[in-house]
Amino acid sequence: MVPVPDHEARLVIFKIATRKMRLSNDVNLNILSMDSEGYTGSDIEAICRKAGILALNEKRSEVSMEHLTKALNRTKRSATPELIQWYEKIREVFENERR
Repeated sequence: MVPVPDHEARLVIFKIATRKMRLSNDVNLNILSMDSEGYTGSDIEAICRKAGILALNEKRSEVSMEHLTKALNRTKRSATPELIQWYEKIREVFENERR
């Protein structure tokens, strides 16, 4: 079972997902990482793609923090608290079975 990424893992994912993008100076991936609790790696990839599309639609050569924030707000997180709790119960069952 792969856990939902924590702040540090989300930051790494944002860095990887944006490494080929031209980002404006106002982009703060640390803030995005803090604001994206409950988002999975694929959710973060979707956020970055949407932000790129927003920039292209505006004929911008750089992706700004505004683009990324808009994309974050338009992307539903996959890992709801209920889903995380359900996965935790399954993990406990598997751990108990191994003992």
